Amino acid sequence: GVYEQYFSNKFQDSEVYARDVRPALEVLMSAYEPMTEPELQKYLQWDNYELERFFSCFGSFIVKNTNERIVPFHASLFDWLGIKAKAGILYWIDKERGHRIISQSVGQTTKYTLYQLRYLTKHLVKSGDRKRFLLTFCDPDYMRQRQSVFPLYDFFKLFFEDLALWY
Repeated sequence: GVYEQYFSNKFQDSEVYARDVRPALEVLMSAYEPMTEPELQKYLQWDNYELERFFSCFGSFIVKNTNERIVPFHASLFDWLGIKAKAGILYWIDKERGHRIISQSVGQTTKYTLYQLRYLTKHLVKSGDRKRFLLTFCDPDYMRQRQSVFPLYDFFKLFFEDLALWY
């Protein structure tokens, strides 16, 4: 198909793809909402040069939407990359690794971003880190920050969604 031909022409060096491209795709595809450039840079610890090198690989396949969020031009790109049988072992994206990158980027922070307050627990479960999920879920500071930014209904909705993740 179109994607297979593009990727095999564009990424002839599998080591460059694995080092410079795959981690960004893992993060973008595992995110629960489209990210901004600064968010992607933070998660990957990239400078502006690395970010530009990533975008230059994709032309119009990966773009910024009207809200300056990074999205595929067409959802079928991420669909294709997410299926090992279609993308093949060279180009397939393991979303679990993306969840791990996002959840590990938090470190020992005491101030969470809005995205982290909404989705960190989901990334922890999807990355297989149930111990950190439990520590985060039971962290009074994390819950206080959540409560301070979300209306009560949303706070409890997230709370019960998190409970459901555990089981």
